[in-house]
Amino acid sequence: MDGLLLISILAEPVSAVISFAIGYYAYKGFRISSARRLFLLHLGFVILGVALLLRFITFGFLLSLRFSEQNVQAVRGIISLGGFVFSSLQLAAYILFSVSYTSQPESVDGNGKTLAVLPSFYLIFFNPFLELLSLAILGYVVARALILFIYKSGGNSLLVLLGFACFFISHLFFLFATVDESLLFLGQIIQLFGFIFFLVMLTRVTRTG
Repeated sequence: MDGLLLISILAEPVSAVISFAIGYYAYKGFRISSARRLFLLHLGFVILGVALLLRFITFGFLLSLRFSEQNVQAVRGIISLGGFVFSSLQLAAYILFSVSYTSQPESVDGNGKTLAVLPSFYLIFFNPFLELLSLAILGYVVARALILFIYKSGGNSLLVLLGFACFFISHLFFLFATVDESLLFLGQIIQLFGFIFFLVMLTRVTRTG
């Protein structure tokens, strides 16, 4: 189980880098099309990348201190505050995604591909209340993405649906990670696939835009 936890931790900076890359391509698409949704997507993934990277750095710093069990108890309040801050940043990113799906649909380009596209907690930073909020918001976004895919099937809309579905499933696993630590590993891997789906979709959009 130590090996799975290590992979879960290392997956977070990888996800952060991909999140920043998605934010870059979303902003590039926004500069080309002036689509408001792409700008919201850019902000959301930049915030999400910052949250993932800061949590990884903070957790690495805590590990470097070589805490004993007594020391961990002494800084429990700081750890709880850190978990709340990082989880809140993720929640803010998901709210931006939700807002992007409540805005008016964007126009479609000549090829019929929409530009209206539209992302893990270590156990020490786990916050069940914010996980439930994240699941509620992501559930709404997944439903909207599914409606968009049914209304206008296409490769990009499918990638968006798969990306948000991965985020939803990963947070469902994170919610129950305290019951079984292997769920943390599965959640991180599924979340990483979600980032990859978004990165592939946005590179396709910017190349055809």
